[in-house]
Amino acid sequence: MKKKGSALLIVVIIMMIVFTLAAYMVDTSIKSNRTASDTLNRTREYYSAEAGVYDCINEINKKIDGKEVDENIGTDGSASNKITYKDIIEVYKASFQCIERPNSNGDNDSPKKYTFKITSSGNYASQGCGIVAQVSIYYNINSVSNVYEYSRYTIDSWKVYSALDIQ
Repeated sequence: MKKKGSALLIVVIIMMIVFTLAAYMVDTSIKSNRTASDTLNRTREYYSAEAGVYDCINEINKKIDGKEVDENIGTDGSASNKITYKDIIEVYKASFQCIERPNSNGDNDSPKKYTFKITSSGNYASQGCGIVAQVSIYYNINSVSNVYEYSRYTIDSWKVYSALDIQ
């Protein structure tokens, strides 16, 4: 009879150890899953804000590319243009402002450089990110038709903030 009681005690101790290890593994798994989910959401909100920057570059290019050199292209220093994209769980807002434009002294030397300050804020699943970029866009002037032709762009500065830091 003593052996049956001691076997029961050993089984109970082994079961307690197994349940303790199982509880520890479940806790670790939940924490790891939460960390991975937060990292994925932060990555998606960064890419959402980044998409706002590149959409602004495309919007600026639509305003300038193919326009005549003497034509007002609506990108003066006071102009502020906004882009908004909204999905079920993803949102970004972006705005751009021209901070430097080529001299209008009549020379048609190529390339012409426009510099813009682009501010973009992206959200994904309640995570937020903001990007402030300074972008220079270069246009050549077609000597035959006297219109701007897109050449290239460069990103002069790129700063990432939490979305609450963006003005």
